[in-house]
Amino acid sequence: MTVLAGRYELLEQVGEGGMSVVWRARDLKLERDVAIKLLHSFVAKDGDHLRRFQREARTLAGLAHEHIVRVYDFATSGEQSFLVMEYVAGTNLARATRERLPLSPAEAAAYARPVAEALAYAHAQGVVHRDLTPSNILVELASGRVVTTDFGLARAARSTGSLTATGVLLGTPEFWSPEQALGRESGTAADMYALGCILYLLLSGHLPFEGDDRLALGLRRAHEAAPSLRTRLPDGPPSLVRLVDSLLEHDPERRPDASGAAAVLGESQPTTRPAESPTLVLPSEKPTTFLAPPPKSGRRVLAALLAATAVVVAALVFAGELREPLASVPNVITLREDAARAQIRRSLPTATVSVQRVYSSRVAAGRVIRQRPLPRTQLAGSTQVRLVVSRGTPYAYVPVLAGSRAAPARTALARQGFNSRYVLTPSWTIRKGAVVGLQPRAGTFLRRPATVTILVASGYPRSVVPDVRSADLATAESRLESTRLRYRLVYRLTDAAAPGQVIGQIPAAGISVYQGTQVRLTVARTLRWVKVFAASGADPFDSDVFTVPDRWRIRYRLVAGELGIALARLSWTRDGDFSGTGSFVASGTADALRTYGVGDGAGSFRISVSPYAGTHWYVEVDALR
Repeated sequence: MTVLAGRYELLEQVGEGGMSVVWRARDLKLERDVAIKLLHSFVAKDGDHLRRFQREARTLAGLAHEHIVRVYDFATSGEQSFLVMEYVAGTNLARATRERLPLSPAEAAAYARPVAEALAYAHAQGVVHRDLTPSNILVELASGRVVTTDFGLARAARSTGSLTATGVLLGTPEFWSPEQALGRESGTAADMYALGCILYLLLSGHLPFEGDDRLALGLRRAHEAAPSLRTRLPDGPPSLVRLVDSLLEHDPERRPDASGAAAVLGESQPTTRPAESPTLVLPSEKPTTFLAPPPKSGRRVLAALLAATAVVVAALVFAGELREPLASVPNVITLREDAARAQIRRSLPTATVSVQRVYSSRVAAGRVIRQRPLPRTQLAGSTQVRLVVSRGTPYAYVPVLAGSRAAPARTALARQGFNSRYVLTPSWTIRKGAVVGLQPRAGTFLRRPATVTILVASGYPRSVVPDVRSADLATAESRLESTRLRYRLVYRLTDAAAPGQVIGQIPAAGISVYQGTQVRLTVARTLRWVKVFAASGADPFDSDVFTVPDRWRIRYRLVAGELGIALARLSWTRDGDFSGTGSFVASGTADALRTYGVGDGAGSFRISVSPYAGTHWYVEVDALR
């Protein structure tokens, strides 16, 4: 057997990656099984790869969490470099679930919650996984513990350098986030997208994007939104469906963080009922002895005794010596509310029970914190027992509610123990009346009853049209752009205003319009359009070089050919630029000339005409002089 560094005996190979081989090994010094991640020899000789491996070791050594594989050591033995890690005796999530997909929502949440908790811890330490897949999630056979491993593409998000240059695609295409597919620098939101893909697979048995070409499959998500889990799981728990859909949001800013995801997954797991106390079999004290019936003479004596007893009891009652017996208040502290009520009813049948609910960081939700009267108090007759019952921890995660209607969102927050208020905000993407987001954001850990602001979509964003009359054109354009309004220009020849001054606008100033609305500006002008050249024909055409000032235009007319189609491409190229500067496709017939304004400024250009289907054309170039 091979022994590394005189200490680690390699037992069996358990995995292999692009940079390393993973072995189960025996630590001869501490007498325990460990996992050895051994760098390939052809990689170990590369200084850059070796430094990257060392950085990975330092990153992982700083992570100490029950759901993350621990790193014990980094060592070099001769030309071999390796990591010494915790050995998890089990299998990965892909193998554990492959034959059982889709899983129940509770089981899927049970697998995913430890992963979310591990990510929340790693992200808080500034570490991003960037290659989270079911193969990198291990399930320990003996305990069922779920751990995340293979931070081979991890990087310290807080560090100044990066392990991977922007534009290089790393990771597994089926679990890429849109930003990874675009080759952009990715952060913690990329891990959340991968977690969404894993949950989608566990719950539906399918990935959000499927196909034979893995690379094309990965690149699709760069421009396509992931389908809703509701299409695959129409009867799935609404909170779990909303979580998966939010994790697969195309915009990284709209994905919940790992803490918020863990909170929702925790709510999706069934709470286990405490085991009932076992039944105790008590031994009988003495065997039962059957007595023979008394003789007839004894029956007369017994009758006399009973009669005497009745007389004594009646006398005591008459004398007021028999009173209502006292009952002891049972101890119901730490019991669940229903069990406490049942025990009180058994001990004090005529008692009434009132409940006050408070938050507690020490007593679990639904259990009795204290009681009045105190346990073992002796009471007679009817009384009132007051219980103080725990509502659970005073802290809770803000739920994921983006996209839901405002009223149900407020109800959901109230169920979590939060107060809420509405604030209207415009949105292009969220329908009117739906939740755009929350402040603090979903996943934030708050002390209840904190107030959460619900941002409700008020409709498309609007702006008030500014008054730009009498302003010069540059100022008017700037003011309109600052209010997110577009504009188009109409020139009017006049001597009553300076050239370039705005002399009119539609809509008028002060009107509220949707952002993106086009405002027509009438601008004073004293210049004239002057024809630079004109040409016509039915064949392709390339003009000679012509020179124009800053403002120039192309005017054209098309006549359909024998096929009845009037279509041509007009393009222009700045002299010396062989890649082409601009073009457009002209279509349709008209008696009057049509105009296309060119915004490429002054210079020397050539113009080309490419007619289709025998189209006859006329083209002229005009300059504003």
